[in-house]
Amino acid sequence: MDPIVWIIIGIIALAVVVALVVVAMRKRKEQQQHDKRVEAQGMREEAAARNSDVSRREAEAAEVDARARKARAEADARTAEAQKLEHSAQERQGDAATSRRDVDERRRQADEIDPDHTGPEAERPAEGPATTPDRAGGRHSDDDRHSDDDRQGRRDKRLPPNDDRR
Repeated sequence: MDPIVWIIIGIIALAVVVALVVVAMRKRKEQQQHDKRVEAQGMREEAAARNSDVSRREAEAAEVDARARKARAEADARTAEAQKLEHSAQERQGDAATSRRDVDERRRQADEIDPDHTGPEAERPAEGPATTPDRAGGRHSDDDRHSDDDRQGRRDKRLPPNDDRR
């Protein structure tokens, strides 16, 4: 055979091999693109599925935030109310203290002009019940005497505690 025939056969074989390689590369590239498209579609579907989950979580977070703001507003309102009540209590305590001073001053003035008042020992102690002798010679507290008087229907504590109405 002629060497030209062998050259032509070699060139044709080489062209076929090159064509096969090119076709194989194109198929491989198309397969890779198809695989990437499938992968991208799967990622999109996953993102869509996660999007609804994320939207649900965002809604829950917004709801919790709204409840927190409401609770904060209620707490602020309760704090304001507590401060208002504290202020009112302080005012009332101040008024009561002033009234107490006025009453004590009035008693002191009454004691000064009372001819039967003999001095500080005649005043009733401010703390605890006082004990006084009773007719039988025993001792009892003023509170007990007044309790007995109240049971007998005597409401006016200014009346003498031990009279003969018993």
